[in-house]
Amino acid sequence: MAKGAVASEELAGKFAAEKESPYTRWVKNEGLDILDGLYVKNLHTVELKPWPRRGGKGVYINHEASRTSNDCYVCEIPPGGKLAPQRMLFEEMIMILDGRGSTTVWNDAGQRVTFEWKAGALFAIPINCWHQHFNGSGKDAARYVAVSNAPVVINLYEDPDFVFNTKFDFKGDRKSTRLNSSHGYISYAVFCL
Repeated sequence: MAKGAVASEELAGKFAAEKESPYTRWVKNEGLDILDGLYVKNLHTVELKPWPRRGGKGVYINHEASRTSNDCYVCEIPPGGKLAPQRMLFEEMIMILDGRGSTTVWNDAGQRVTFEWKAGALFAIPINCWHQHFNGSGKDAARYVAVSNAPVVINLYEDPDFVFNTKFDFKGDRKSTRLNSSHGYISYAVFCL
């Protein structure tokens, strides 16, 4: 690049606008911040904002290089509280940072599983299954960190209503993407670290 090269205002504006996407607009509409960077000092104490749609608090954490492929967010469930049920057309892996509680996962076919968790537990939510997290303590908040491929899916469809409200139960062989109904029961795994 030539010494002293300057980009035109039009070109600079184009690149500034390209940083905004359906995904970043969705996070903004959720009322949450996206923390940029490579490092968050402490996930247990990172500052969270109220997340009205979920009924807890949260913050998204994304490095600009991965913002279009993966994301990460920290969510807190208030003492004695629960998050609103949700389903989504993307994969999500959760690690419990603090607290104890339970999660119920179900699909439109009526299959349901509930499991308990505590700090260190690691589990995935099957694609497009309804799920709801409950705090098992009336005194302390529960906090988790989740990693998902939401940016890809939200940027692909550009319609959060479609991503969060599509009625479809995946029936493929990938056990990570469905509730197992082949034997008339639901199987699910939670790993504790």
